[in-house]
Amino acid sequence: MNIKQLVGTLNTIFKSEDINIKLNQSDYDGALLENIPRTEILRWGERELTNAAVEVGGILQPRKASRDGWEMNSNSATHFFIASASRKMFVPFLNEEIAGEYTLTFPFKMYEANLDLLLDFLPEGYYSPERIEFLKKSFTEGMTRNMNMSVKTTGNRIMFASKDFVSPIEEKRFFLENRYITFAEDYLVILKHKGEMSYTLLFIPKPATTDELAVFDGIFLEEIKGTAFPIHEIMKKTNGRNLLVFGAPGTGKSHWVKQTFEENTESYRVTFHEEYMYQDFVGSLKPSVDEKGLITYKFKPGPFTEILAKAFKNPTTSYTLIIEELNRANAASVFGDLFQLLDRDELGGSVYSIENEDILKYLRDVNQLSEVNKITIPGNLNIIATMNSADQGVFALDTAFKRRWTFKYLPITFEKWHEELLVPYIKVSEQTYKLTVKQFIEILNDFLARNEYLEINEDRLIGPYFVTKSQWESWVDGEYFQKILNYLWDDVARIERSQVFLEGYTQFSQVCNDFKSLKQVFTDDLHHLLMTEARQYREE
Repeated sequence: MNIKQLVGTLNTIFKSEDINIKLNQSDYDGALLENIPRTEILRWGERELTNAAVEVGGILQPRKASRDGWEMNSNSATHFFIASASRKMFVPFLNEEIAGEYTLTFPFKMYEANLDLLLDFLPEGYYSPERIEFLKKSFTEGMTRNMNMSVKTTGNRIMFASKDFVSPIEEKRFFLENRYITFAEDYLVILKHKGEMSYTLLFIPKPATTDELAVFDGIFLEEIKGTAFPIHEIMKKTNGRNLLVFGAPGTGKSHWVKQTFEENTESYRVTFHEEYMYQDFVGSLKPSVDEKGLITYKFKPGPFTEILAKAFKNPTTSYTLIIEELNRANAASVFGDLFQLLDRDELGGSVYSIENEDILKYLRDVNQLSEVNKITIPGNLNIIATMNSADQGVFALDTAFKRRWTFKYLPITFEKWHEELLVPYIKVSEQTYKLTVKQFIEILNDFLARNEYLEINEDRLIGPYFVTKSQWESWVDGEYFQKILNYLWDDVARIERSQVFLEGYTQFSQVCNDFKSLKQVFTDDLHHLLMTEARQYREE
């Protein structure tokens, strides 16, 4: 038995199940197939269900471990135990540097079509449509995605894929959701890419397996030749990406980036603005006076070059360059020749390189990176940007530039306090009418979205964090209502103010004074919608 025979058998199964995966038999030099026992199926028991509710999500039958329903499980561990003989597939020809116990993470390629195969055999009523939709949306248009997973040795055993080594939060959720849709006696398949420390991960559901596949169970197949990989190559961080985070103002884009990347990687934050240029971002020659009083010119690196140097010097550490307000500058002009570097391979490194003598000299001379002979973005460097397309005076991103990014849309979602915190809206006689923060925002957004004259897109609506919780708590006294009124007056309804505000207002200060006095300032249509949900409170 060999790798080509295993790959051929897998292709036969995919073809018979009408699954669009075609594996190339010559692409791999290591392979492992193992039957998954019930004890390694991730399920939550009744006792753990309350604490794990967030992670469990939409699992409707949380303990079902087999498709026929006979086997149940309460296992909270997420790892698999795999054959110790396969150790060589992860660290070929172990040397003393990393002998014994260790934990490494490697990039694993996953196919959306493999997800379809698992979903085809999902028991009826087991999983909610919302969870399935989340999994489907986790794949790019190329219908594959990479994910870093752990390999941990303990004595003679190997533990594969523990959630403890998965980050950031979105990756962990995707990882857990995948684990919930495997069942006892499904097959786990790991294929090592030839000459690389990267892999393909597949799951074959029990109903789709064949006798031809079963003969490979528990057997490690190898065609690895050559010497050991250098330790610094094995432990490199990979899977860097270009991610553009967007959404309506106040949806928490910066907070999401901070929580997901800034708190989990070494990061550098920069804010683009209208006058920001290539020289600010990359660096430029600056005059300086030497010890003899002579003026010389030295290269002063920008934020991109500084974090690039750190990423090259520390390949086992993940770095993130965070760009706030990407479209407030002419992004394509700011990136300049770096544009070519944004095309990334499966490990997250640049497909193409550029020549830039200033950057190269800085990397070599100042940072002692003599081995660097071309400028690329390494796989341990993320570039994460936020943008508000709703803002005035922003630059449009051209199609070629956008094509080199993946996108993360943050929808308008609310927390519990949005549903509980009441804010005053209007006073009629002795009655003050109040709404919850959620009611106020939702009614206002729904009105704006439906107004045919304003033509408001979703990314121009008002997000739940447009005004902070503390500001909502002193909504009137602190005059924080002006933030929303000003956005409506000067931006959303600047051309058609009569679509939102009562006719007769000519100055913004008049609107603010009346709103602070709890008088009607909105059109009758919008006012009626707000009053429908408002609650009465008698003045004490």
